[in-house]
Amino acid sequence: MSVGLRLWDIIGKRPERLLGLLFALSALAFLATIPLPRVDNQLVGSDGVFYYAYLPSVWLDGDLDFTDEYRQLLGPGQEAVAGFTPKGLPVNGYPVGSALLWSPFFLSAHGVVLALRALGAAVPADGVGYPYQAVTLLGSIAYGSAGLWLVYRLCRRRFGPAAAAAAVVLLWLGSNVLYYMVAEPSMAHMCSLFALGLFFYLWDGRQEEGSRRAWLALGWVGGLAALVRVPDAIFLL
Repeated sequence: MSVGLRLWDIIGKRPERLLGLLFALSALAFLATIPLPRVDNQLVGSDGVFYYAYLPSVWLDGDLDFTDEYRQLLGPGQEAVAGFTPKGLPVNGYPVGSALLWSPFFLSAHGVVLALRALGAAVPADGVGYPYQAVTLLGSIAYGSAGLWLVYRLCRRRFGPAAAAAAVVLLWLGSNVLYYMVAEPSMAHMCSLFALGLFFYLWDGRQEEGSRRAWLALGWVGGLAALVRVPDAIFLL
């Protein structure tokens, strides 16, 4: 009992440090897995390929032709994996919201790659190499951690710091959050956690700030959540 009370006391006194530590450990766990062998030799996988494909296509190629992205990420001959549009371009049926949130991380990685190339390093600036993928997926971990931080802030308003922090730690370590944060960060779940965390944080505070600006922000964030994962649009109801 005394150990449990002491742990509760520590959580209540330093919740921010505890959540920051969990973020750092999650990021380090992901980085430690990068050298492990992978069947497809990609950090992004499954649905994550389609979420990620927007980034090099839009930012580097300036188009929405995913032919080369699918070829590089899925393998030769996989360009038609999702079918073709009436204009003959490969289909991407996944929403663009995750790519919007990942863009600052992807562009930062591109800047680092260009700097390394200027120094003579033989690093491909193709948008799909490990440097690009690793930095982008660290963005997922950052967004997931920020979403849990918003959940903590929301719960703290009503139940105090100790209970709020304990709930978030249980969510972080006892649900599928840790899996999607470390093992499958290319999926949309962490971006979804951030967008919905921000949505409910703003929604809960709208009584205090009932201005048009507050409602506009709530609608904007709700729209972003729907762009990240279409089923999240139901929360707008």
